[in-house]
Amino acid sequence: MRALQNCLLAACAIAIASSTAVAQMMQQGPKTFIAGSGPDDLWEIATKTEMSGMSIPGQTSQVCIKKGRNVGEASVPKQDNCKVTEMKTTGNKTTFAMECQGQEPMSMRGETTATPTSFDTRMSMKGTKKGSDIDMTMTSIGRRLGACTDQSEQAIAGMKAQGQAELAKVCGEAADRFQYTMFAQGQACEGNRKTLCDKVTGLAPGMMKPAGFRAAVDKPGVDMVRGSFDACASSSPRPDFTTTAKTACGEAVGTRDWAFLGIGVCDAEVMQQAPSKCVGRDYYTVDKALVPMCNRYAMLSRGGTPAAASAQPVQTAQPAQAEAQKPDPIKQGVDAVRKLLPF
Repeated sequence: MRALQNCLLAACAIAIASSTAVAQMMQQGPKTFIAGSGPDDLWEIATKTEMSGMSIPGQTSQVCIKKGRNVGEASVPKQDNCKVTEMKTTGNKTTFAMECQGQEPMSMRGETTATPTSFDTRMSMKGTKKGSDIDMTMTSIGRRLGACTDQSEQAIAGMKAQGQAELAKVCGEAADRFQYTMFAQGQACEGNRKTLCDKVTGLAPGMMKPAGFRAAVDKPGVDMVRGSFDACASSSPRPDFTTTAKTACGEAVGTRDWAFLGIGVCDAEVMQQAPSKCVGRDYYTVDKALVPMCNRYAMLSRGGTPAAASAQPVQTAQPAQAEAQKPDPIKQGVDAVRKLLPF
C-alpha cells in the first residue's frame, strides 16, 4: 500500500512537472538523466492543454524520478505567494489544490489516477494575467518506460555555473565601460560590484596625472567615470574622484596644461588662473593654448556660478580700432567664425 501511495504521489508530481513550458525546457535544455539503467524510474509523459476553448499543440517528454522519493508534495509548483491547500491520496487517486496570490492570482486543482506503470491526470487552473481572466485545463498521460539515473542536480549545478560565468562576462564588460548603473542595488551586476570597484581602484593612481586622467575618461566620459567612483564609495580601499581630479588639476597648473583645465573637472583652478590670462584679451591676442580654459571660464561666467566672474571674460577690439583698420577679407571670415565661439 505504501509503495502504491508513493507511486500515486510521484505520478501526480510528474503530471504537474510536465506542463508545456517544463516539457519544452526538458527537450531543449541539458540532459538531466541517463536512460536504460540505474536506480530511478523513467516516465514518458504526453500533455495536452486547452485554454479559453482553444487547444494548444501537445508535448511529449521523458522525466526521470528518483526511486523512493516522495516527490508528490515536493514537486508541486512552489512560489512565495502560493500555498498548497490540499494534498490527499485515497486508493489509486491523488488530489491537490493550490492558491496563489499577488498581481496574478490563480487557483489550481489536480487529480491523478495511477498504477505502478501508468497514470492519467487532469489539472484545471483559473486566474488573472495582465488584467485578463485565464481558464486553462491540462491533461497528461504517463507510462513508465523502465530504469534511469537521475542527474538533475548535476545539470542544475552546471547551468548555474554557466549562468554565473556569462553574468561575470557581462559585468566585466560593463565595468570596462564604466556602466555603473548596472551595479546598483537590485540590478544584474549588484553581486559583481567588486569587478567595477577593482577597476576604479586600479585606475585611480594613474588618473592623478593629466595624461592618465584623459586616457581613463576618453571613451566613457567624465560623468560615467565619476559615477563609477561614487558607486564604489563604500568599498575598501575607497576611490575618491574629487581627490583624484584635484591632484591631476594641480599637476596641470604646474605644467601649464590649460587644455586639461578646460575639460570640466578643474573649475576651482580655472577660476584662479583664467582671470589674468583670459579677461581683456580678444580672439587675436589670446594664446591659442589657453582657449579650452578660457572657454570653460566663459561658460562658468555666463552661468553665474562664481560671483567673481560676472564680467565678460574676453573683450573684443574697440570700435575705433576697427574703423582704423582696412577691410581684410580673411579677417572678416575669421570674425564670422569667432562669433560662434563662447568668448
